[in-house]
Amino acid sequence: MGGLVAARVLADAFDRVTVLDRDAFPSTPTPRRGVPQGNHVHALLEAGRSTLEDLFAGYGDELVAAGATEIDLSTDFNFYDEGDFVSEGRHHLPMYCASRPLIEHVTRRELDALDSVTLRDECHVTEYRTDDRESTVEGVRIRDEENEIEPIDADLVVDCTGRTSSTPEWLARHGYRRPPRDEVRIDLVYSTIAIDRPPTTDGRST
Repeated sequence: MGGLVAARVLADAFDRVTVLDRDAFPSTPTPRRGVPQGNHVHALLEAGRSTLEDLFAGYGDELVAAGATEIDLSTDFNFYDEGDFVSEGRHHLPMYCASRPLIEHVTRRELDALDSVTLRDECHVTEYRTDDRESTVEGVRIRDEENEIEPIDADLVVDCTGRTSSTPEWLARHGYRRPPRDEVRIDLVYSTIAIDRPPTTDGRST
């Protein structure tokens, strides 16, 4: 999602934007191996919802049309904290509940509709390409789905691979020091499970 949103922002400033992804893009909203937490239930909090609405006009409607559920965060969502429930709000605040793959699927589809953006899957970035002085990154090299090495020129390279990023290692090869690293450990985990609801007294599922 970070790469898709970054590409949408860059499309306003660059004539051509290319998105490279190691995974194969599924034709339907199904979990991908390279996406952590892809099987968990998801909901778009307000910051994410408003950002995606700003970047992709009508995003919420497209998400609902694709199968998401819209609830009113002010009245349909019960938040329990410090021994009591948070009171209901006075104004409608939409929240979209959907699977993580569905949110990504709709975002990718909206991005792919832009003429200046090219999406390429099954591309493994192997290193940065630099100028002769090794002072400027001028692109990347990728290994494509045919296992062929291909150079790609770029005026700007954005790494959105997160904690699996190879950028520090690649830059170290060219004599750059690794950036300082701050680490914050959070002793919090969560889990979700899909269950079949029991039938009601009249025999119907709730």
